[in-house]
Order: sequence, then C-alpha cells, then structure tokens
Amino acid sequence: MEKTHQDVVDRLVNEKGLSALDGLMDLIATSEDPEVLSIAHEALVRLGSAAKPRLLAFLEKETCQSASLPGLLTLIETIGDIGTKGDIPALYAHLKLFEHEADQLYVYEAIAKLGGGKELLSLLELLLFEDEERDLMRDHIIMILSQIQDRQALDLLVRAHTLNATDEEQQELILLSVTNLLSHSPAWIEDLKASAEGRKIVEKLSEKMKGQTGESAVEQKDLK
Repeated sequence: MEKTHQDVVDRLVNEKGLSALDGLMDLIATSEDPEVLSIAHEALVRLGSAAKPRLLAFLEKETCQSASLPGLLTLIETIGDIGTKGDIPALYAHLKLFEHEADQLYVYEAIAKLGGGKELLSLLELLLFEDEERDLMRDHIIMILSQIQDRQALDLLVRAHTLNATDEEQQELILLSVTNLLSHSPAWIEDLKASAEGRKIVEKLSEKMKGQTGESAVEQKDLK
C-alpha cells in the first residue's frame, strides 16, 4: 500500500527520531520539491526544539548559500515554528540570503511568530501600500501582521480592508488576521469602532460569529 504524506512524517519522527536529522537537512539543502519539503518541515516541527541547533548551525555554514531557495525558505519557516525570541537576531543576520522582498517576507513572518516584528511595521506598511509588487505580496503581509501584537498592525489591517473589496478571499484573510489580534487584545475592538472602516470589520465579524453560532445550533439539532 502506498504511503501517505502523514505516514512518511510519522515514520521519520516515531521510528528514526533525531537520527533522521541528517537526511532531513540533506533534503533542505538540495530539494525543490514542495511535497518533499513539506514532509521535511512537518517532521522537523514535530522533532521540536531538539532539532533547532542543527537548523541554526546550518544557517551559520557558508554552504547554506548554495542550498535551494525553497529549501532555505522551509528552513526559515521551521525556525519560526520551533524557535524562541532569542533566535530572532540569527534570522535578521541571514536576511542577506534572500535577494527578493517576496522571499524576505518569510524571514519577517518567522520573526513575527517568535514575538518580534514591531520594528518591521513601517517597512511592512511600505510594502503593503506602495511597493510595485504589493498585489503579489499583500496576502503574505496580511498574515505577518496577524502575528504582530501591536496597535499599528491592527491599523494597517483596517487600511488593507479598504483595498480590493471584491477579493473575497483577501477580505476573509483580513478578518481572520484581525480576529487573531483581538484574541490577544480584546480591548482593541473599541479602537476598531472608532473609524468607519473599523466598524465595517466589526459588523462582518459579528455576522460571521452569528453564522457560526447558527450552524452550531443546526448541528446540535441534527444530533438530537
């Protein structure tokens, strides 16, 4: 029987454990296959903090500059998932590995996940509203803002909500990002209500919550 994606990850983690690190790092260094790199990422995340020294050591080697770009982005993403705030300087130190702004966003996202990013807000604002490639990067920037617990991040999401009103997927992503910020800072909902655009977001979130409540009630009724 053909092994599934999850089967491969489970085997690497459960049967090989940390002894799988050599092979996983080889994949990071050489593979450009999204499926292969996804397996490597999931396995490394499940190995957790025990795998982090190898990831950071790999970044310190000159050979990492010859690694595949998709592999390096996977490495950065993994550090963001299993690292700590103390790893942020190492991420900043290796921004030079990435020439294009779209790739640098992966570093910014990892930094935001680890509790940093406030110092990036002015740059993210520029990329979100003024960069020539802003339309291509906007979704990723919105996701990064959702991780930065700062009032300015909320303001930028409100401004982004005024753009591409017909793009339903992007509007939904903004709502999810705002929801994530509010889950950590509930009092900010009053700040949202202070502007017309913020009130639109609050109304959408309220309608969304009502819809979810209604669906739950229907599901419970069906179960009776």
